[in-house]
Amino acid sequence: MKKNKMMRIASVLLIVTLLSTCAISGTFAKYVTKATGEDAARVAKWGITIDVEGDGMFSDVYAADDEGYITALATYPNLSENTVESANGDDVVAPGTTSNKDNGHAFKATVSGKPEVATRFSLKLCDLVDIFMPAGEGYADYTTAVSDEETFDLVYGDTGLNNSYIFGYAPVKWNVIVTKTTTGTTANLTAIAREVAQSYANESLKNLCDQLFTDSGVSITDALTIVKEVERRGMAAELVEKISNKFRSLKIGNLQLSVENGEVIVSMDFSPNQEVNYEFTLDWTWDFEQQAPASVTDDDERAAFTNMFNKADTYIGNVAAGVIDDDTVSTDLGFTFIASATQID
Repeated sequence: MKKNKMMRIASVLLIVTLLSTCAISGTFAKYVTKATGEDAARVAKWGITIDVEGDGMFSDVYAADDEGYITALATYPNLSENTVESANGDDVVAPGTTSNKDNGHAFKATVSGKPEVATRFSLKLCDLVDIFMPAGEGYADYTTAVSDEETFDLVYGDTGLNNSYIFGYAPVKWNVIVTKTTTGTTANLTAIAREVAQSYANESLKNLCDQLFTDSGVSITDALTIVKEVERRGMAAELVEKISNKFRSLKIGNLQLSVENGEVIVSMDFSPNQEVNYEFTLDWTWDFEQQAPASVTDDDERAAFTNMFNKADTYIGNVAAGVIDDDTVSTDLGFTFIASATQID
């Protein structure tokens, strides 16, 4: 009996212990909800490509353009088809030569792509050397005879700039053309800059632009002269904004123009995911007959300008030939174009 009683007590204690254990376990248990999240990223697309064509900017030969000469070729086969030929294969320029014959271009940069980041495309013109003859009096006139007795003056008249700059003759004129290839919209940056600059009320700046811009464009030297004058007058920001507004009105894009340490920079900014399809071309021309400024309307005065430019062309050619020793005249033309596309922070 005693044994059975002990067994019953043990059984009761076991049940109480198990119940206590359940109660304690219930105290330590808790609801737990667990979730796993996943996220990922990739590198934003860039994919900008720039194709540059510019090695054929100049040539050692230039084909005839004179109709009489071209006709004579059929009769006199010994005549060269070219009216300009370098003696030693060097690239040369001369009156009547141009880069855009047969729709060619001196320089072309094509930028394309659709990046997922804001992008700035820039064209930088640096290492500038220009063909140039400074204004002055008493230059030997080689258009009449090889004589020191005949002279001419290289002058442009009163510009109203208080002699801020000494001007001269830079015969090679340039045009910068921007084309939106997706629409075929084309804008001549040189012509737009001329139009905007001449829109200022300041008469002296109008006169300056009138003298230096031509239908064939503007020389490197003359462009820098205009930019310096605009900066001197504190008009640079306004000029750039007016040019940019003109480009926006043509639905070309947001063009920016700046000059830093003698380097000319043309740039355009693009938003993320914006299609970038633009072509920048640069053409040059050395007119066979340089024209007087448009403001000169008198026939005799216009003829005098043309005659003066002919004498200047001849003088420059004789300096290049070594007939004239004049280290103030530059007979070299050159520069470096750098095309680049960078992400905007």
